[in-house]
Amino acid sequence: SGAAQATVGGMDDAFVVKLSPGGAQKVYATYLGGSGEDQGNSIAVDPSGNAFVTGLTQSSNFPLADALQSTLGITGADTCGSAPCADVFLTELGPSGALTYSTFLGGSDADFGNSIAVDSGGAAYVTGGTASGNFPVIAGAPQATYSGTSSSTNAFIAKISPQDAPAVAFTPQSLDFGNQDVNFASSAKSVTVVNEGSAPLSITGIAASGPFSETDNCSTGVAAGGGTCTIQVTFTPTQTGSATGQITVTDNAQGSPQTISLSGTGVTATGAITLTPGSLSFGTFTVGQTSPALPVQIQNTSNVAVNISSITASGDFAQTNDCGTLPVTLSSGQSCTVNVTFTPTSSGSLTGTLSITDDATGSPQTASLSGTGNAVFSLSANQTSNVLLIGTQSTTFTITATAPSSFTSSIDLSCSSGTCTFSPASITPGQTSTLTVSGLSASTANPFDFDVKGTSGNQSATASLSVLFSDFSLSASPPLVTVPAGQSATYTVTVNPINGYNQEVLLSCTNLPQLTSCSFSPSSLTLDGTNPGTSTLTIKTTGPSSSYSAPRPPGHLPPGPLMFGWWTVLAALCTILAGTALFFGRRMPGAIPYRLRTVFAVLLLVVSLSALVASCNDYYYGPNTTPVTSGTPPNTYTITLVGTMQSNNSIQRTAAVNLSVSP
Repeated sequence: SGAAQATVGGMDDAFVVKLSPGGAQKVYATYLGGSGEDQGNSIAVDPSGNAFVTGLTQSSNFPLADALQSTLGITGADTCGSAPCADVFLTELGPSGALTYSTFLGGSDADFGNSIAVDSGGAAYVTGGTASGNFPVIAGAPQATYSGTSSSTNAFIAKISPQDAPAVAFTPQSLDFGNQDVNFASSAKSVTVVNEGSAPLSITGIAASGPFSETDNCSTGVAAGGGTCTIQVTFTPTQTGSATGQITVTDNAQGSPQTISLSGTGVTATGAITLTPGSLSFGTFTVGQTSPALPVQIQNTSNVAVNISSITASGDFAQTNDCGTLPVTLSSGQSCTVNVTFTPTSSGSLTGTLSITDDATGSPQTASLSGTGNAVFSLSANQTSNVLLIGTQSTTFTITATAPSSFTSSIDLSCSSGTCTFSPASITPGQTSTLTVSGLSASTANPFDFDVKGTSGNQSATASLSVLFSDFSLSASPPLVTVPAGQSATYTVTVNPINGYNQEVLLSCTNLPQLTSCSFSPSSLTLDGTNPGTSTLTIKTTGPSSSYSAPRPPGHLPPGPLMFGWWTVLAALCTILAGTALFFGRRMPGAIPYRLRTVFAVLLLVVSLSALVASCNDYYYGPNTTPVTSGTPPNTYTITLVGTMQSNNSIQRTAAVNLSVSP
């Protein structure tokens, strides 16, 4: 009940709800909004129960009553994203919820109200932010101009009187005319007068002081609620130096008369010349051919006459003009036309300058000129491309020169890249030369593009040629196969012909892991020059297996039957010698004494026993006891596939597949 706006206005509306003391009863509840986005940010209540609400609105049809500003954005809001830029709204609701007044407040950019307060006299005080350079600042404000940038805002403070009355805002509140020629009037600058009050504004007088003058359409008054009129101001200095003045507006608003600050600087008048356009581009013409004329306008944009002493065009450009016999005078605002032509004397990109020499500031004034010259002669070849089997090291082209009959000069031939020889190296129009391109290899770019250049004096022409190689490439799928050790992985290998390749290709693979093999089915492919060929690649792995070996005692070689026999023979010989020494030694004349023979025999017996012990050492001849595991080790491997040209095994192309072997 008691709603000032009973239905939602559009997208998002502000709302105001008043509850009785203790919250037992709703006194009123109302929407506040139009068809756009609306948001309430602050509310204040005076002792009489009047509620003052502020926020922001993007609704051009926001509910208004006795408005100070009746148009969103004063004269129309700019666009912020896809919607109109917001204005502040300020609304007063009576104790029962009826609209007392409701108004926009803001300029053409984004504005928003953040907080509101009300004094005992019913005046509302609003603060927030504005990005509008034309925010309706009342004449005489402490800060009359916007100081933000496109990415920032200024704060604002506004006091709204409860009484109906006019209020004057100027946009802008000051004008600066900069430099202006003495005794010549400037272009007009405008000031918009806005009535930011709820009563009509009556203007009784507008006057300009100093070297400034004004015209306006404000004599009929300005309507309440954001009505406007316009003052046009001009500056006519009578002497050099800075000048100031003001526009004084006398009206029925508080603070009358209001003023607009004016400034400018008087300077001695000097000439100024403008060239339009500032550059000309003529396109491409054959050497000796003259282009159609293109115009450049010379205009005196100053307040005094300009004397032109010279008009010239440099390079392969020429000019004619309708300015008159030089030197010539152009009065203020007067213009004449220069017509420029292009006649290239050489091939390539050519530039020049149109220069105007005069007594104006910045003399000489210039316009840039450009064009392209084409040689009189041209080059052609018997074919623009040759297709060679990869591995071929050279090829030939036939180069021909053509030109009008008037051109008989010799043309020197060269190549832009590669190893080229010409036979002959120079030709005249109508003649041919055999070009041999050599040094080609399997690594030469495919295609190998190059230019044949013919040069005669300051002219040159080119013919673009290509060498294409009949070649092949490999690819394989899938890129990765995972198999357990002992299993096989299968891939499809594709051989693709390039530029009509129709030779046999042999298939193989490298970088295989240990105990792994590969096979192709078929093992070679002969292509038809158009369609790819395929082969099945099988990579076979080996599963894990174990074997055993005898342990080797440290410092010993495992004995065999032969070693055991030698130790036995040695022991036997030592025993025989010991026995012989004891038995025969004592019966022979001059024999060694018995005691020494006995010692010798004992030593031989010790050696014999040691030999027998060594021959019987504790070696184990049982089954192998140390396990050795073999097979394809678990890992991920990159295997290289190789395609080899059957007729030239130096030509190889490769691809890669991945094999993951699991335990």
